[in-house]
Amino acid sequence: MRRAVFAVLPVLFGLPGLAVADDEAELKEIVKWAKPVIGSQCEFPEFETGEGIADSNHVYRFDYRYSYETEADTPHPYTLYELHCMTGAYNFGYIYVARNYFDDLAIISFAEPKLDIAYSDEDTMTELKNPPKTVGYGATNMLINSGFDPETKAITSFNKWRGIGDAWSSGTWAFSEGDFYLKEYTVDPIYNLNAENSADEQPDSDIYRIFP
Repeated sequence: MRRAVFAVLPVLFGLPGLAVADDEAELKEIVKWAKPVIGSQCEFPEFETGEGIADSNHVYRFDYRYSYETEADTPHPYTLYELHCMTGAYNFGYIYVARNYFDDLAIISFAEPKLDIAYSDEDTMTELKNPPKTVGYGATNMLINSGFDPETKAITSFNKWRGIGDAWSSGTWAFSEGDFYLKEYTVDPIYNLNAENSADEQPDSDIYRIFP
């Protein structure tokens, strides 16, 4: 019921001579660059059909400064490409490509906790033996049902563990000084609708804040 995590290290390449006519043309160039880097993990469905590219894929441009810089320093330009990678039965996967002020491109990797979740009722998965335990951290290139907020400069995800979404995990990655770092991660591991209660008597969700 849970998705597999694919970890690919960030890779930097230049993309010289990119002529940007509009966002859609630029997105096509970025996907052309990303395909051999990300491999078969992504289908890029709109780019295969040529329809609705700008609806599900986005370009965000903003500037930033390092903490040691002042208003007198020239801000650094940053471009974030949000690319629709794949479509599942009830989840949508996205990858993110960054262009830094050196004009280098990188597929962004996002820190993500690895959890040990033990159920006392393996058939229904409605009760836990213990709260979820973090056993380590990994990295993923693909975020599920995610989006970027230009106001907060943060990317959020909401991964349904099954279609009805009663069990899920959610993360927030904030932008700072040229990178995205894990700001918050929560999980609801209880499949409430497996319980024998009627719909009006379903137990409350057990939401665990994993990080911080």
